[in-house]
Formats: sequence, structure tokens, C-alpha cells
Amino acid sequence: QKMVTNYHIKLSGLPWKATEKEIAEFLVDCEIVGNVVIINNETGRPSGDAVVRLLNKVDLERALKCNKKHLHDRFVVIEETNNETYSKHIQNVENIETEENAFIHLKGLVW
Repeated sequence: QKMVTNYHIKLSGLPWKATEKEIAEFLVDCEIVGNVVIINNETGRPSGDAVVRLLNKVDLERALKCNKKHLHDRFVVIEETNNETYSKHIQNVENIETEENAFIHLKGLVW
């Protein structure tokens, strides 16, 4: 049986080029449960936001201490969020990754 933790954060203002690994390293000494989930916009590009599930309250407090610290010359806003927000974004990522929901946006096609 999986242990469910109820400690979640949302990061905003992330540089678009930030990777999951860089975001995890940015959250100094925080035990992350699962993956860092980078939120994409409607065109599939990074929106500058991410959600993360943390192991416990101590990790949440550590993560909140990183609020307004810089990553790639941008300051990142970190706020506590809930499981509903986290689950919504993780579900969106899982839906996009399934083959049936894959699509390609084509532009500039000749008539």
C-alpha cells in the first residue's frame, strides 16, 4: 500500500528551460515524492509553473524557505497547494503521455 502525503507546493515564475532535475535541486534538502510535474500551457510548452509532492511537513517548511530565491536569474514564487491541484496537473501530464491523446499542431500548410 502506498503512503499518501498531503504536502504539496506550486512553483511559479520558473524559467521555461528549467528541468525537473534543476527544480528538484533548487528545493534544497527536500524529500520529493514522485516526480516534479512541470505544467505546460495549451500549446504544450512549459508555462513557468510546476507542482511537487513532498514527504512531510519538515520538507514543506524547507521548500517554502526557497520562496523568491533565483533559478536561472528568475525569482521563483513557492506556495503551499493542495492534493486536488497536484492531482489535476499530474493527471493532465499522464493524459498527454498516452498514445490515444497525442496530436500534432501543424501551421503554415499550403492549400
